[in-house]
Amino acid sequence: MIRQKKVQDRLSVRTYNKLLFDDSPYGNPVEGTKKSIEQIDRVKVLDFYQKNFRPENCAIAVVGDFNSDQMKTQIVNAFADWFTTAPKIIYDIRPDQKELKESVVYLINKENARETTFMIGGFGVPVSNPDKIQIDVINTILGGRFTSWLNDELRVNAGYTYGAGSRFASYKTTGTFYISTFTANQFTEPAIDLALKTYNRLFENGIDEKTLASAKSYIKGQFPPNYETSGSLAGFLTQKYIYGLEDSYINNFEKAVDEMTVEKANRIINKYFPKDNLQFVLIGKADEIRNIAKKYGKVIEKNISEDGF
Repeated sequence: MIRQKKVQDRLSVRTYNKLLFDDSPYGNPVEGTKKSIEQIDRVKVLDFYQKNFRPENCAIAVVGDFNSDQMKTQIVNAFADWFTTAPKIIYDIRPDQKELKESVVYLINKENARETTFMIGGFGVPVSNPDKIQIDVINTILGGRFTSWLNDELRVNAGYTYGAGSRFASYKTTGTFYISTFTANQFTEPAIDLALKTYNRLFENGIDEKTLASAKSYIKGQFPPNYETSGSLAGFLTQKYIYGLEDSYINNFEKAVDEMTVEKANRIINKYFPKDNLQFVLIGKADEIRNIAKKYGKVIEKNISEDGF
């Protein structure tokens, strides 16, 4: 059962990204599929390395207790001979963000599934979005912590699942937002309905002062451990390079959280949280959930293996 859940979780994210981004790089799994991996040979690996592992594409982050001038000299000496004569390739990974004109349900059949894994959502924001910190505060309330609305309703109150949440998965030029959980086949419809009802609380009722204050305290408390080690700080420095972030992301983090008001929170909800034409991925035994899927939008049904598309 645990292995089946891991497989369905992996397939749901892959399928969700494919639904939103089609054949762009964001629509294909980084780790590849069985078919794409089988086509890799030594020549292709070398060609990829020469074209992509280039000094002008890389950043080196070094964090620790050392003399900065001496470290700089050592790095320059170590990489002085690193060059490549292969032609540089410039990738444009900005997918056309298609207009979501209707709700679509991607129904993925897993004949032996005793549970339905589902995701609901739409497009999100890139890592560099200036409101990303405050978006995360709101998402903490909805589904970003154990005491979130989604987990309270679907796990604690209804007992449909062991865990439910929501996430903004942010990339360099775009992102996704999704609600995700899993439930026994017979609870698929009420679990989806309850997830949607809980999500709509954002738009219908907004966020009150007490709820916002709790989320702000929580997210400020969770932030420092993310950067308390040399390794994690080095990771942030490379992310700065990759995603175009500023030092202010760390330096002004608490300020950005503290500036959240109820009014601003509700504006962010309406600006960034997808409301209309939601996209769905349902992975489970199609014969048992096919008619349920039709309730939520246009159904596209596929059979899929554990290896991907």
